[in-house]
Amino acid sequence: MKSVKKYAPVLIGTLNRYDHFKRCVESLKNCIYSNETHLFIALDYPPSEKHCSGYNKIQEYIDSGINGFKEVTIIKRKENLGAHENFYNAQALIFEKYDRIIISEDDNEFSLDFLNFINGGLDTYEKRSDILAICGYIYPLNFRKKPDHIFLYQGFSAWGYGTWRDKFRAINWNIDEVKEYLLNKDNVKKITSKHVLSHLKRSIRINKLGGDTYICYHLFRNNMSCIFSNTSRVRNHGYDGSGLHCDSNNVEHLLYQSQILFDSKEFYSFPNNPLLDSVTQQEIDNYLRKEIWYYRYLKYPHRILPKLSSKIMSYLRKKWTAIKY
Repeated sequence: MKSVKKYAPVLIGTLNRYDHFKRCVESLKNCIYSNETHLFIALDYPPSEKHCSGYNKIQEYIDSGINGFKEVTIIKRKENLGAHENFYNAQALIFEKYDRIIISEDDNEFSLDFLNFINGGLDTYEKRSDILAICGYIYPLNFRKKPDHIFLYQGFSAWGYGTWRDKFRAINWNIDEVKEYLLNKDNVKKITSKHVLSHLKRSIRINKLGGDTYICYHLFRNNMSCIFSNTSRVRNHGYDGSGLHCDSNNVEHLLYQSQILFDSKEFYSFPNNPLLDSVTQQEIDNYLRKEIWYYRYLKYPHRILPKLSSKIMSYLRKKWTAIKY
């Protein structure tokens, strides 16, 4: 089996989801190269009493000793930082020593070759200025090409990904910059994904930009992409209502938690020049647009009523004006 040049450390952020966290760590332990991997766990402090039970279970699990890795570093917060700051501060600490990182939330489960795949991609595309990350997750679509097909996609998934220190630090997390960029219609045309554009416009309206959305914006603005494969290396269990951003949804939960994972252990060669796949890009964008409609309107119909009312009133005004004159 071919080995990689460097093994990126893995960062898992957690708070109180004991069952999710244990599954995540145990599946990572079973991965090829886990014994070469430095595992960092960033345990946030509970913000309220209701989080203490799960938090205490995670502490006991950690204190009992996590083996199977080259090294394990536990970062315990003394006050609640929130998910974003907990990850961000831990990343900064890791980047003091390492030039690359693999990041995961605690509700992911990994295929046996997850570390193999991410590390191989980080090695192969390190010098490619147009590639920001290697993403282990891919959406449950019926791709026509072979299971191990590697492609570029102008999009991002945070469900288990690897990136490089310099490329990640180049991201400017400034919502005012996004607002200014979107004022130019020519810039808006460059964002070919309607899914991403929809999220960006909504973020501007509420003056709050999510991390995934900002990274997608960074990709389009800088003509960058991420590496994906036709078969997922990650299975997500966060649609049970326990997550910060994922509501409880039985249909979505059953779909994601039963998603088929890539089952080969063998290292394979990444293509030197992966291409943007326009057909696959459109398939993924269409899938994500359906998710937007479900969460923004179908699940919460009251959100669409004001828009419908506004459109109906606008139509009636035009009709009334035409009749009057």
